[in-house]
Amino acid sequence: MAELDVRGIELADLKAAGISWRTFEVDTAAIEGLRFSAPHLQQTDLAVLFVAESQRPERIMTLTDDLALRVALETRHLPVAGSFGILVRAYSEGRFGRQELVRHVDQLLNQSSLHVGRGFRAYVHSLLQQVP
Repeated sequence: MAELDVRGIELADLKAAGISWRTFEVDTAAIEGLRFSAPHLQQTDLAVLFVAESQRPERIMTLTDDLALRVALETRHLPVAGSFGILVRAYSEGRFGRQELVRHVDQLLNQSSLHVGRGFRAYVHSLLQQVP
């Protein structure tokens, strides 16, 4: 929830956007078992991985822009999306038009704390050309 607070996002905003969420208490000892299989992940990312695995029958979507966590989730065949995926999904669901999609992507590339190089920017813009 701290990430939402930092970004000024209220839980009511998520609800209004049709996004449901849950919070989980995670015992530190419970996630230590994952450290062997994912030693490169930080403690918080191990907790996220633990929750995603523990909810496997429901296959909850994990939202992250952390590449190491994303790889760990994908390796375990768990659903994961990042910022760009969320924007494309919202566009696909008709929540906003193509011009807004491009504007939101540009804002994400230019104003967020994501560290992206020119090559990735070009790649993202080439993908936008393929979105109907």
